[in-house]
Amino acid sequence: NGEDSRLHMPNLITNKTFQTLLYTDGHLSVMFKVHEIWERLRDNPEKLNSWFDELKTMDDLVRLKLLPFFLGVTLERRKDAWFEGVTIKAVEILTGLVNVKNEVSVQVLPVLLYKIAHDPSPNVKMACLKALPIMAKTKVNVPTIVAVLNKLKANKGVPTSFLIMLYASLAETQVRCFPYLQEMLVD
Repeated sequence: NGEDSRLHMPNLITNKTFQTLLYTDGHLSVMFKVHEIWERLRDNPEKLNSWFDELKTMDDLVRLKLLPFFLGVTLERRKDAWFEGVTIKAVEILTGLVNVKNEVSVQVLPVLLYKIAHDPSPNVKMACLKALPIMAKTKVNVPTIVAVLNKLKANKGVPTSFLIMLYASLAETQVRCFPYLQEMLVD
């Protein structure tokens, strides 16, 4: 998508209805401010990385309110090599949010699966794969995670030691998955 989004913010700023909503909806106001900061920093690698380092240390409740923003950053398609680090930081923040509130994993898992399937960066794919077992904090995610790990095991495209680490992490997160780890160790 080659659409230039730089005019979206100025258009919102001049929209009277939107301005009224900003003063009546606290969540919208916060998201708008975060987006303004994003617009200012998104093309500056040092400042953007520094900002994400600060976001990682913020209060959990504040980061939970910013969940849609972190999901959006994770899905951002940037060809800049330096943006890979920002994406990985966003994945780490999302993983941390799952540790704070388990239900978030239902929103995060599809994003991780999309990144594993479509992101050209091996480092981003690895970060997403490492985050997969943590998504098992919500039991509804377990069948999907097990299916992905079994597919990786069947295709033999992933080192066995890495798969063992993923299955061990899965068993640690969801005890009922221990038989999958045992099966992996026997193979």
